[in-house]
Amino acid sequence: MAGAGGLLLSLWLLQPGYMSFDSASQWQQGRLGRYDDVNPPVMAMLWGVVDRVVPGPLGMFVLQEVLFWTALAGIASGVAWRPRWQVLLVLGWGLWPPLFGLLAHVWKDVWTMALFALAVWALQAELRRPSRLLRGAALLALLLGCAFRHNAISGALPLVAWWAARTLRAHVLPAGRAGWRLLGLTLAAGVLVQLGAGLPSRHPAARRVGAVWSPVPLWDMAAVSLREGRLLFPPGFTTPELTLDELRGHFTEYSGTTSFQTGHLRTTFYWPHSAQDERRLLMAWLRLPVDHGRAWAAHRLRLSALLFGWDRAGRPDFLVFSPIRYELAGNPQLRYRPSRAQPYVMGRLTGLAGTPLFAGWLYLLLAFVTAFVAGRIAARPPSPPRAGLALAVALSCLAYALPLVLVAASAEFRFLGWPVLAALLAPPLLATSGGESRTVRA
Repeated sequence: MAGAGGLLLSLWLLQPGYMSFDSASQWQQGRLGRYDDVNPPVMAMLWGVVDRVVPGPLGMFVLQEVLFWTALAGIASGVAWRPRWQVLLVLGWGLWPPLFGLLAHVWKDVWTMALFALAVWALQAELRRPSRLLRGAALLALLLGCAFRHNAISGALPLVAWWAARTLRAHVLPAGRAGWRLLGLTLAAGVLVQLGAGLPSRHPAARRVGAVWSPVPLWDMAAVSLREGRLLFPPGFTTPELTLDELRGHFTEYSGTTSFQTGHLRTTFYWPHSAQDERRLLMAWLRLPVDHGRAWAAHRLRLSALLFGWDRAGRPDFLVFSPIRYELAGNPQLRYRPSRAQPYVMGRLTGLAGTPLFAGWLYLLLAFVTAFVAGRIAARPPSPPRAGLALAVALSCLAYALPLVLVAASAEFRFLGWPVLAALLAPPLLATSGGESRTVRA
């Protein structure tokens, strides 16, 4: 009932969902049946099907809300607390301001967050009733979650490791030969998940884009170039007209998109580059920390301060939420009738962006503490399986978020959607009921 209540509240307050430029582009691709993998095409493919029934963002919005609240209700029902506390868990997780604000947007990050939460629910239920079907459902949910975001595999791997441990009926870190079996199965399943997540990009109607990561190194090179006082781009990735002054006029420390407004940076998205060009760009990017360590570190640390909320005042509000419905040329104009309370709710949520609720580092700290506690419990025989699951979810938070220090192309808060939810899910999972008598030590 708490999950249904949260769902109805979301549908009333947040419908029909907001669309940023990325969302509008994916809607257009779904409508036209022509895709590219700049954004993983699975969302556009699904949207194209849903759009035939419910045009616009509303259908996708309803689906993501149903997945999200179903997962929360399922996870809370498995926590061995009294019903009133389970109700508070569901509503506390779902109405937590950073998460509730993200739910208002039809974003691939929200879909990954919801699908990973469904995987956690399946793994939690499997503790009480060991089942190949539940483990298979968890692995499928992780695969689909990774299909919505190129970088999600890092956050999926700890959960895949727990899936492998349950498959082998092992505890978290078995020693000796059992440990190698666990590592081998984890890597094999991780490769399977990543390959499966990439299948939509191989659809005949999908345009393959080489080096989809190319904007990140170009932005890093722009930042380092400005700090070093000379252009450091490999040949072929800029036009001859680019100057430091023009680059400086467009550069922002919180997002790489503005640097490309010069029109002089040539990504692989819109310019033809050979495989040799892509290798040259990759090698130049990898050498930035070596050849220009101080400038590169200053750039990346500044982005991390904005992304993880050490400097919330310096992070623009539009990087936290994007309460717009972007009208991309070619998309039909639809009439929306949102709740009258919607502008007030989103205004209040945006007003909280400068508070510690939106400090990503606090959630990483919570995940680290939970991982430490869960690891200590799991290391004491007989270790309860619930400690292993809580450890996996906490590590998923850290594994998803920490690589962003090196590869994030902006300080958008939505990148932290799953890490925030995972950090909040992990501590109560230590109280998951059942499962002790069904796990055999490897």
